[in-house]
Amino acid sequence: MFLFCRSVRGQGPARTTAESVRGHFISVNRRVLAMAKDFPDDKYDFKLKPEMRSFGSVIVHVASGNVYAAKAGRGEKVNWDELDPTDYKTKAQVVALMEKSITDAEATLKGLGDDSFAKTIEPWISVTEHTAEQVNPAIPCSPSVETMETEEATRDKASRNSSAETWVDGL
Repeated sequence: MFLFCRSVRGQGPARTTAESVRGHFISVNRRVLAMAKDFPDDKYDFKLKPEMRSFGSVIVHVASGNVYAAKAGRGEKVNWDELDPTDYKTKAQVVALMEKSITDAEATLKGLGDDSFAKTIEPWISVTEHTAEQVNPAIPCSPSVETMETEEATRDKASRNSSAETWVDGL
């Protein structure tokens, strides 16, 4: 009986496009932030393979996407200007960068009218999916293993492991 009541209570009206885009962007980024906070300080330079980005560099790359999304969402003409991971030498600096990028992007998202999502869901959907792709190879390494709630992140283990190639420097 409890399960039935719970499942009925969980159903409600379908989310709007704006709610869905905002919710996924915020959810994925908060999970990445949790991973960044949980990952040990002395392992921020860890790489699954020598040619791949370190864990800390991946988090800086994700923050770069958030900076891009916030600027593009405000209507600024912007290129994806990659933040330099060498400018963020400690876990505390990387976490602070990620927190600021999330705060700025969320402020932009919340400032957009719901009708703007009827025109386009860019750059939000691309950045959200890219974030999940970048972080998925790090999931087995993170103390707080959680799956990302995006379509890209629901791939099976074999497929997720093959996406590690998208984590290579320069992509």
